[in-house]
Amino acid sequence: MVVWSLSVLRGGGFVLKRNALAQYYSTRGPRVGPDRILPSNKHWGTMPADAVEIRFSDLDPDCRKPPISVWTMLDNTVKRVPDRTALAVKRDGEWVKWTYTEYQDDCKSVAKAFIKLGLKRFHGVGILGFNAPEWHISAAACIFAGGLTSGIYTTNSVDATRYVAEHSRANIMVVEDDEQFKQRGQSYFP
Repeated sequence: MVVWSLSVLRGGGFVLKRNALAQYYSTRGPRVGPDRILPSNKHWGTMPADAVEIRFSDLDPDCRKPPISVWTMLDNTVKRVPDRTALAVKRDGEWVKWTYTEYQDDCKSVAKAFIKLGLKRFHGVGILGFNAPEWHISAAACIFAGGLTSGIYTTNSVDATRYVAEHSRANIMVVEDDEQFKQRGQSYFP
């Protein structure tokens, strides 16, 4: 990964120099695992497996921290505050809560289930449902299993849902409940 930064000098001149942070993380960062930085000199990509350059800034203190994955962020949070409430929803007048430990455990279980069901790397998991903890668990689990989350509005037509599912290369569809599934029928899903 080669990243250059432009420094403007007094008097109108400029210096083009290699970004020290990008150089540090690309040469000394993790080589394997969820926090590795894949080498790239592209700023954008159109395919799910495309690696893109992470842009660092030497000016902002927050940009001096090494990038981390969603998995590492959740794992760090579990280590720091395992029993704090991560997700909550009111059902039938009662609050149902997940601690960060429970959230991570459920994400692991669902990620394993997605893999067992045939989720392929860089393929989608279509999630059709309203905002609920289970939606977030499914979304995070998809990422942990190597997939891409594709949220689908409950108000989408049959054709719109089919379009999202096909174009996200969804191997798996998560539906909120039997009612959502029955409303659309088996032909609704690819």
